[in-house]
Amino acid sequence: MAEYCHYYVNNNPQVVTGNHEVHKNICLSLAMAESKSYLGFFDNCEDAIAKARTIYTKVEKCHFCCYEYKESFF
Repeated sequence: MAEYCHYYVNNNPQVVTGNHEVHKNICLSLAMAESKSYLGFFDNCEDAIAKARTIYTKVEKCHFCCYEYKESFF
């Protein structure tokens, strides 16, 4: 059964990769983000990443909270 969560994207890209990370609302890494945008309420990280790609070209999952999403998208 899918678990719905609120998802956000960090507005500041990662220094090394230049990617914007997608996080669940419960993620500790999200709490440290200085600037973030709300993506919506989704039942999976894949849909949240697709939404984030409408805002930013370079997007990646948070490896701590979106571990269930396996696709590599660098």
